[in-house]
Amino acid sequence: MLKRTWVVVGLVLLVLLPLQHALRADAQDDLTSVKRDLESLRSRIDTERHKVDDYLEESVKLRQMDKDQLAALVDQLCRADVERDDDEVDRLDKELRDKAVERVRGAYDKTVDDGSHEFDRLGDLESDAKSLSGRAHEFEDKPEVKDDAGHVREDIEKARDAIHDLMEKMNRDRSTLDRVKEGVMAGSNNPTIRARMEYGKEMHRKLQKDRDCAEKEVTLSSGRPDCIKFDPDDCKVIEFKPDTYSESAARGQAAGYISDVRERFKNDERAKHCKQDADGPIFTPVGETYSACRL
Repeated sequence: MLKRTWVVVGLVLLVLLPLQHALRADAQDDLTSVKRDLESLRSRIDTERHKVDDYLEESVKLRQMDKDQLAALVDQLCRADVERDDDEVDRLDKELRDKAVERVRGAYDKTVDDGSHEFDRLGDLESDAKSLSGRAHEFEDKPEVKDDAGHVREDIEKARDAIHDLMEKMNRDRSTLDRVKEGVMAGSNNPTIRARMEYGKEMHRKLQKDRDCAEKEVTLSSGRPDCIKFDPDDCKVIEFKPDTYSESAARGQAAGYISDVRERFKNDERAKHCKQDADGPIFTPVGETYSACRL
């Protein structure tokens, strides 16, 4: 009886041992497949890491471009002779802003688009890494490969952490990227641009008040002189310019108004105080400059 029992046990072992070996081999093969997929995942992460770095460099260049374009736009506004009326300000703002916006918006749209594509790729990586972690976790219940599976899953979690770090970099950049829209692209809504636009108007108003101008920006066929004065024997046409212009240039513009001013005011009572010649009151062209605004 005992001999028969041992025979049965022996037969069972002959069946089970190869089966156990086969199961272990299958588990090891499946885990090896997980390891291969992990290596592929790491390679993809390295590729995306370079792409994220390229994107962040692109984003930095966009911000610098916006900063440079803002400086250039403000410089142009400060150099310009902004008249007091809002129509002129709006025209100048639109002309200069449209050029700057065109430059920045193209770069902005490309950067945002590149960032969206990168987020999609990182999202795919995260999804694949999560799936791979689940596959590795299943093998931790198999005694024959439990320890090895645990190490593999730890490596997968490190890969997931690397993906999360890249996504965080992108998120931090995205949270500040829209500030570009508050720069040049905001145009006259940008406080810096608006302040520089208003500066010229304010300086014209101040100088017109300080010089006690009798007439300000009268519409003539030759233009709109900033200031006309009827001081006894010293009537003047004054043109105010930022110091990005020379006084002689300002005086030259004032001189261009003289003929029209004489014709317009020859019968004006105030013009009787001016020096006179055969053609009527004499006006002296004067150019004055003020400190231009700066960024």
